[in-house]
Amino acid sequence: VSFELHTKRGVPCTLVEPRPRKLNRMQHKWLKARVRKEEAKNGRKEAKNGGEAGNGGEAAGNGSDAATPPSRRTDAPIADDANVLCAQVREMFTPENWHKFEECSVVIGMHPDEATEAIVDFARARGKPFAVVPCCVFPAMFPDRRVRREVVLEGKDGGAAAGVGDDEPDSFEPDSFEPVTERRQLVRWLAGKTRGEVAYLAFEGANQVVYSKTPPPVD
Repeated sequence: VSFELHTKRGVPCTLVEPRPRKLNRMQHKWLKARVRKEEAKNGRKEAKNGGEAGNGGEAAGNGSDAATPPSRRTDAPIADDANVLCAQVREMFTPENWHKFEECSVVIGMHPDEATEAIVDFARARGKPFAVVPCCVFPAMFPDRRVRREVVLEGKDGGAAAGVGDDEPDSFEPDSFEPVTERRQLVRWLAGKTRGEVAYLAFEGANQVVYSKTPPPVD
């Protein structure tokens, strides 16, 4: 997500990611194509200016990596050390340090695993629009998550339909709720917690997104 937003579209992003940055084949291909495009553009600019570097001189901006911003080069050193990123996730992205991200306009989580709830909590606490695509559930790590138990209702035509109620009522019977152990339940739980909308994204796998275009309510 950050590659598409920042690298391709120029949208400033802060990436909170415990793993070292690793681009896939398509991303490397896209970056190399952009370098070639910039080299060709610089070459045309030199020709148009009549070779300002002089006879036999080495012209600046000759399409070398020096003319390409470090963040746009395929061989640019990775500034974020894996250990620093892990510390950022474990220590920095906590309620005590959320003020460091207050200037962001939206918060996004793509298969954020254990950080899923922290993302929506941040969005609620700081009044930020959000979008989160949950993946793994980690029921042993988050045993307190509960959703209303699905009830199979018999329709007028004899068919069956799953009926669910509000997943965050003021009071409820314990037997009417069940622990969140599956992704579909996690999606329902997140939507109930944030009053967000749910949609499907155009790819296979864990593709349900819970989102809100406006700041989610705190209560």
